Amino acid sequence: MSRQNYPKLTAFLPIFGCMMLSAQIVAAAPEVTTKNSYFNVLGSTDVEIRIYLETHSGMDAYWGNFFWAKSVWSTKWNIGWRETEDGCVLSSVDAAVEVENWIPRWRNKGDATPELRARLRRTSAAIDLYWQQTMSNGVKAAAEIEKLYTRFPSFKTCKELSTTFHAQGNRISELYRDRRKAVEKRTGNGTRQVPDLSEPAGVETPVPGSPDLELDGWCQISDDMETVQTLMCRYDRSCEPDSERCRIDFSWPEERIQVRYFNGGPVQWNDELADFAFINKTPCVRRVSDDRILCFSEDEPTERWFYHLP
Repeated sequence: MSRQNYPKLTAFLPIFGCMMLSAQIVAAAPEVTTKNSYFNVLGSTDVEIRIYLETHSGMDAYWGNFFWAKSVWSTKWNIGWRETEDGCVLSSVDAAVEVENWIPRWRNKGDATPELRARLRRTSAAIDLYWQQTMSNGVKAAAEIEKLYTRFPSFKTCKELSTTFHAQGNRISELYRDRRKAVEKRTGNGTRQVPDLSEPAGVETPVPGSPDLELDGWCQISDDMETVQTLMCRYDRSCEPDSERCRIDFSWPEERIQVRYFNGGPVQWNDELADFAFINKTPCVRRVSDDRILCFSEDEPTERWFYHLP
């Protein structure tokens, strides 16, 4: 048996993160290599933060422009083959994904207002979810390359087999690069991202001192970002006096969801962990365990769901 290592195929993706599926005949644990690099962000107002990002020389040296977060992923694979009387057949395929992420660290967030801290928390959560969604292209590419094992024909020579497999692996990676570009176009996100920190967090995002509020409106629930259930619901917000703790009850005849907030961000969806999502420029709530998303609006929504960075 012979083995051959193929060069990396690099795809540039917005926002950071990665997963990898290893699947031939029986699914195996993902093979993941991730490197995280951090850079400092300073500023106590949205203007100061933007100026810092625009002028920070270390970032300019690498990418020639400012950004909020960045990720690069690449796929690679190893194959094995076996020579037979009739030629050469594929005997094994192992694909993997490598990721390098550049992640911001806001060093003096304690000097900012609670509202700005809430916006930054929302932005960080949005980056995290968008990272997972976008990097799924790398996961799917690696899994698709491994699936070639089940349908790859025999060849007269092992050199012909390896050349053909290499070409097909490249085509698969290019396909998922194109899908990534389509996602960028649909969501309005690109390789470099800077959040709009001047945008108000909205009534769905309580911060310390938020008044109690009762509204009738519309809730939207989705488990996959594609199928969205829209229904009339009730929104009841209450906050503890002089506290960063708030609670919102979303309710309709079939279900009641209670979201607890602290320091401007959701921390609990009923009894499970919660964080922000960001749909159609509205801060929504995401259940961490399964990425289920809940959004509220006073008017009946008509737009297709688009995931955005704030």
